[in-house]
Amino acid sequence: MKIVTVNRNNQFKRAFNRGKSYSFRGMIIFIIKNNLKINRIGIVASKKVGCAVERNRTRRIVRNAYCEVSRFIISGYDLVFVIRSHAINYKVRDARRELFFGAKQAKILAN
Repeated sequence: MKIVTVNRNNQFKRAFNRGKSYSFRGMIIFIIKNNLKINRIGIVASKKVGCAVERNRTRRIVRNAYCEVSRFIISGYDLVFVIRSHAINYKVRDARRELFFGAKQAKILAN
């Protein structure tokens, strides 16, 4: 499955300013409708998270967790994940659990 990314600054700003946010220990999830038939994701990790190796590792973990959860999520949304410093010690199951709870709170899970 190919992942389509949010990669333009105005798309990120739109998610941050007008999207609904859900906060968890390791990440904040911003969700907003995108009027497309696909979901797009963006993953942001600041330098406060750690060195480049740790930031890239947490991005890979979140991306992998999204791949596992994506089949349960309704299409047509932009999801932006802001990684927090607690996510450095994350496993895929931890990120998957937070993504699933965020989608459940946002009511974008398919039945």
